[in-house]
Amino acid sequence: MERRRQSRIHSLLIGCCLAGGLSAAVAAEEDGQTAEAAVRKVVELYAQGTYEGDAAKLNQCFHPKAVMNGYLNGQLLLATPEPFIEEMRKAPLQDAGAPYRWEVTDVQVTGQVASATLKESGFPDGSGFTNYFHLLDDGDGWRIVSKLFTQIPADDKSLLLEAAGLPYANGRTRAYFSEGHKGRALGARSLVEEAMGFYQTALGIESRMAIAVLAENDWLRFAQGIPYGLPFVAGADTPVAFIPATGDGVLAKGAGDLRRQASAATLERIAKTGLSFAEGAMAFVDAIVLHELGHVQANAYGIQPASKWFAEFLASYFAYGFLRDGHPDLADLFELYAYHLNRDAPGPEARTLARFEAEYERMDAYDYAWYQGMFLGLAMRLHESWGTKLLAAVRRQFPASGASAMAAGSASNAGQFHLAQELEALDGVSPAFRAWAVELQLLEKP
Repeated sequence: MERRRQSRIHSLLIGCCLAGGLSAAVAAEEDGQTAEAAVRKVVELYAQGTYEGDAAKLNQCFHPKAVMNGYLNGQLLLATPEPFIEEMRKAPLQDAGAPYRWEVTDVQVTGQVASATLKESGFPDGSGFTNYFHLLDDGDGWRIVSKLFTQIPADDKSLLLEAAGLPYANGRTRAYFSEGHKGRALGARSLVEEAMGFYQTALGIESRMAIAVLAENDWLRFAQGIPYGLPFVAGADTPVAFIPATGDGVLAKGAGDLRRQASAATLERIAKTGLSFAEGAMAFVDAIVLHELGHVQANAYGIQPASKWFAEFLASYFAYGFLRDGHPDLADLFELYAYHLNRDAPGPEARTLARFEAEYERMDAYDYAWYQGMFLGLAMRLHESWGTKLLAAVRRQFPASGASAMAAGSASNAGQFHLAQELEALDGVSPAFRAWAVELQLLEKP
């Protein structure tokens, strides 16, 4: 009996010790969670203060002995937070209408010290920042004692997208996407990678590009004034093609507006595709991503376009050549929505190539679409007889080395491009270029 009693007492003691240990572990875990939440709250307050230009909030975040070091516009800065706080106070981001976004990541707490990462995007100049914070609790609460930061330039779109915390799918081509649009991003990436493979086989072109399939709220953070739904490519090291995730962008809407002026023959051809007009417009937007890839491929192939209109023509030629060879149904949609709908419309009253050069970045969207449609029409005409051989012929006339006569003397003393000189060079490739320009009355009268 005594032995059993001792055994029960021993078991109870072990149980109490275990329970005490578990309680301590649970309490420690809860304290850790509380500390992590407190650290996160400080960093969130920092982001709010940055956006609002609220000096009081920012001062509340930093310890009096805090330092702030990093790179701004490529220059190393070793300082305290005061100049930054004053700059934010004088020019609040919210007053500038900046599409500022932030995300707190990688919060780590050990005792009374902690680290956290804050990624920011959507500053007025299009840049973003990655910030690494060290914090401590000195008895008066958590505060930042060190901020280490680096600026992500506006032209480094891939890094900006990553810094913004957008989800992405890796592969030969990285595909970023807004939440809920992964499937569309993967479909666009498949088309892009197929086109890359086509020109690698046909012309030995090695190109790389990322894509970003974005909903309107995300688009506004990175497009820097480009209307939602108008695909574009930007970036230097790894260019990024931006594609709308939905069918309510400016390009699809523009196609809808042109429908009212379309000929019966064009509408009949669209109906025969088996797609509704809106579905066809969305597929057409998908084809435009290949136009953006065409810009990248022209550069990778070593062609240096001498003008903006010719750069746009080349991009469409690359896109159309791939589609006509491997995706004729999508090539037909490209023709219908980009060329035929615009050909059926009256088009701009002033329609010279010189105007396109001068107003390239500020042209009315409908006029711009008309020009792009006519460039595709030229691509369709030339591709029928030339195929990919045209690209080699063009490269001989416009080499990327910059050693050609065109590259050396393409601008006048007023900074205006000599379109006549360009057409003379294109005459050495095919008379179809000049014939097309004359037919559409795209040349200024002598």
